[in-house]
Amino acid sequence: MQTNDPATIVKPATRPSTAMLPAGALIPATVVCVIACAIVGMIGFIVVRAVQTHGLLPRATQLDHYACAGFAQPVQIAFRHGLEVMQLQTGGRTTQGSLLNGRIAWQGQPSDPATAKTAMPAEVVYDDARSVRLLTSDHAEHRCTLIPRN
Repeated sequence: MQTNDPATIVKPATRPSTAMLPAGALIPATVVCVIACAIVGMIGFIVVRAVQTHGLLPRATQLDHYACAGFAQPVQIAFRHGLEVMQLQTGGRTTQGSLLNGRIAWQGQPSDPATAKTAMPAEVVYDDARSVRLLTSDHAEHRCTLIPRN
């Protein structure tokens, strides 16, 4: 006997859509795999690069040497375009300096009498790949030319 009572009607079980279940489970798994592969790849790149360069920091670059004319005694400037480091070499002595916006800040005054007589460069007026023009503390401009490396 069949009743039409809505409380006793048994509905067949509905299955979830097959398109929603795999897509819902597949997207997070794919995203996790892509992120994991990117992380492992980046770590691998860092390790390979560290082995190739013998460390994580870049190698120190060598400064270019320039011979400067117009000084009372021979003067060489060691300078590298893009770096903020300068060296003044005269009479066998070296004085370190730093460069900021073209101005040179020397670290301590030279104690050597021969170096102390030299007017210290105070500013880099112009620089290119082959020459540097310096303005000294007595407002004289000196041109320094690149000394080729051997």
